[in-house]
Amino acid sequence: MHPSLLFSPVGILSLSFVSFASFVGANSHSTASSLASILSGNSPIITPNNPEWNTLTSRWDPYAEPSLQISVEATTISDIQTTVKFAVQRGIPLLITSTSHGFTESVRGIKNGIQISLRNFKNISVDKEHNTVTYGGGVVVAEIITELFKYGKRTSTGNCDCVGLGAGLGGGHGKLQGLHGLHSDNIISAQLVTASGELIIVSAEEHSDLFWGLRGAGHNFGVVVEVTMRIYDAKDADTWTNANYVFPGNKARRIFGFLNGYKSKQPKELTGFVRFAPTVSGVSDVVLSVQYGGHEPYEKIGAPFLALGPKSVMNQTVPFPQVATAMGIGLNNGFCVKSGTRRGHFSTQIKKFNIPEMEGIKAFYDETLKTYPQFNASSMVWEMYPQQAFKAVPADESAYPHRDLDMLSLFMVNYKDPKDDELARKLGKEGLKHLLKTAEGYRVYVNYGLGDEPNNVMYGGGWRLERLRDLKRRYDPRNVFKGYNPIHLG
Repeated sequence: MHPSLLFSPVGILSLSFVSFASFVGANSHSTASSLASILSGNSPIITPNNPEWNTLTSRWDPYAEPSLQISVEATTISDIQTTVKFAVQRGIPLLITSTSHGFTESVRGIKNGIQISLRNFKNISVDKEHNTVTYGGGVVVAEIITELFKYGKRTSTGNCDCVGLGAGLGGGHGKLQGLHGLHSDNIISAQLVTASGELIIVSAEEHSDLFWGLRGAGHNFGVVVEVTMRIYDAKDADTWTNANYVFPGNKARRIFGFLNGYKSKQPKELTGFVRFAPTVSGVSDVVLSVQYGGHEPYEKIGAPFLALGPKSVMNQTVPFPQVATAMGIGLNNGFCVKSGTRRGHFSTQIKKFNIPEMEGIKAFYDETLKTYPQFNASSMVWEMYPQQAFKAVPADESAYPHRDLDMLSLFMVNYKDPKDDELARKLGKEGLKHLLKTAEGYRVYVNYGLGDEPNNVMYGGGWRLERLRDLKRRYDPRNVFKGYNPIHLG
């Protein structure tokens, strides 16, 4: 039996020792057998009867899940090419995954599909002389940051330790964007397997049209197996401060008014998150979380926040690679770990806080948690990343469309019971209506998209969307790569 059909949680178990009848569905067996005969033998094919199936195919957010026949745990680019060609020839939907953190409802559109997992592509190579890092599609943020830190280097990445390259394909907001722009702004080149199974290099010199689209809409055009990015000598400090300020809810107006004025003064090494936090009284607190890695003493930087009169403050100082862990979004923190929590994401982007509307949002949040306690882990949060280098990139430089906006706002409806899916969606949509009262139009960061938004909301309208549709027609006319907020050609 072909080695690609090996699967066992503790060792190697040949298919010859497993009854065909034990497969969950004949399709899995037929597809696995046919594909195994043309793969290299180095990329295991996982089927639903494998004890590792749930581990290898579960999503970070089970709110939206695909239907899969098999998962190809790819170890070579040639096996990815072969799998893509195989799926296209047979009309089988494809889902490309790395960390499985994408939470859009569009993954539900993958029915009886093949998953190609990039988790084994863990190569990282740092070129100190030319200031680049090259890494595989299975590498996560924590691994990039940690490796570069050894050399006194930095680059922009997503904010959570556990996300991968997918974050950068949609843009990639993070705490270094004030110094170095978005994750996607620093991509120099990528190796990509197209819908025809061809391996191409995408850069400013080769396939430059696709290079534009890859940076902001990159989930749409192929399997990105490796990227090369710019890196920089560290301009920030090696040691960062993570500080949390908790304010009573009756200070909400003052806090948001202060933050409106603070945005223009925000240091390029400072990121802020402000959210409502439930309390036993039913009146939520306002929590401001700050991460700072500049060279000014934090006592000076934090003084304006203390002047607002928090009821509690917690500061900690950590090495840069541990900032995400201090925030609760490190590799092994609860937020990153697959826990079965369902997370409906309802988001928009804004320029500033509309103070009267913020009070209405807070009242909605408090009433929702009071009425429906099963959602008491839900978050209403605004992300305030530094803007300097991010804004310095010309708006037409890449497919990322929201460079004129300053903050991401998000109502994350967290819960456990699938029976609450319909109610969660209803409440999420109501919360979104409140968030939109603070926005200048409906615009959504594609990585935070629920999946039902019109294309122009996520990708921009007019010439931007037409340019992306043209790229889609040329590189993926059959919509092979439709699993993540796809560009629609109709």
